[in-house]
Amino acid sequence: MRRRSTGSAREKLSGEALCAVCALMAALLSLLPFLIRDRGFFTLAYDYNYQQIPFAAAAHEGIRNLFSGEWIWNLDLGSSLITGFGFYNLGSPFFWITLLFPKASFPYLVGGLYGLKYMTAAVLACAWLKQFVRDRRIAALGGLLYAFSGFQSTNLLFYHFHDIVAFFPLLLCGMDRMMRGERSRQFTFAVFLNSLVNYTFFVQEAIFLVLYFLFRYFRKDQIAKCCRQALGIFLAALAGVAMSAFLFLPNVLYVLSSARGKGRLDLGRLADSPRGILFILKGFLFPGEAMTGQSSLYPYQYASTSLYIPFFGMGFVLLYLIRNRGWLRNLLILLLLISFSPLIQSGFLLFTEPNQRWWYMLNLLCVLATVLALEKEQHRTAGARKLPAGYAAGVAAYC
Repeated sequence: MRRRSTGSAREKLSGEALCAVCALMAALLSLLPFLIRDRGFFTLAYDYNYQQIPFAAAAHEGIRNLFSGEWIWNLDLGSSLITGFGFYNLGSPFFWITLLFPKASFPYLVGGLYGLKYMTAAVLACAWLKQFVRDRRIAALGGLLYAFSGFQSTNLLFYHFHDIVAFFPLLLCGMDRMMRGERSRQFTFAVFLNSLVNYTFFVQEAIFLVLYFLFRYFRKDQIAKCCRQALGIFLAALAGVAMSAFLFLPNVLYVLSSARGKGRLDLGRLADSPRGILFILKGFLFPGEAMTGQSSLYPYQYASTSLYIPFFGMGFVLLYLIRNRGWLRNLLILLLLISFSPLIQSGFLLFTEPNQRWWYMLNLLCVLATVLALEKEQHRTAGARKLPAGYAAGVAAYC
């Protein structure tokens, strides 16, 4: 069951290869009935139909006609191609794949693109997780849990959110490699790619990386060394942002000039309402639901409130928190507590808007806790056998 990570090249590849095949097959099998029903044409509901499809077509047309001007006259009252679509799809490698095909083919391509996004998320998460576990099959399982989490399910409506989830693990892989003394090129590339894909989510990721560094690598007895390492990481990240400045900088300036880009420290938002607290707990305990039709508490909700881990839920996360100590436990406790404060969690967006659209990063940490508890077989101990009954009782009480 347990293998050392040092092995042949074939063994080293097996975890990622297994993860890629399973993720792609699971994604395509999930979407296949709908693709067959609609003869390959994939539609969903609301914002996906009203925005994702026409925005992809408009961005496609804008790129093709770039030499005649980058102004899009049929977006709002007229808008720049860069600021109009920078948040959605303009910097995504998956969007650039569609440029190889006619503009009207996007609804026929999107089923396969969803599969590629799930596969990318699973493989890159597996690549990060394998440094923590000895059995690469456990890392592959973790990659699948991350790719098919509740966050992904509830955000099917927002097609471009899956791009961010797919490439986020690259940032953690790059930082960890730098901290092991390896070159900074992967981290710089990861920063470049993530800042290019979506500038808003990249701000959240930058704040998360600061917390990740402080909890995992900062040592009180090695302050000078940690400061040098932090400076190296900052310079590598700055190089990545500079590489993406042609798209990142115009969008940041555009957002800063908007009323929605203004931060506000409203102490009235420090604690959530009882209804909001129950909704956060629901996001922990239950599978992700369609944003347009929630089963309880709110008829609809667009804050991406789902942290559910398939098959395991939060049970193994609780088990890890109870049975372990260290940076992961401390960071998980902090982030879980932050989730209940609209004001504090709005800090991931510079105190502009409180939502749970940063939960994909927390989800990856929860998956790490799950696979660590699973590999250590902590669920087989006498004390842990009481946990499923207690967990089920808690869910029943909530219901």
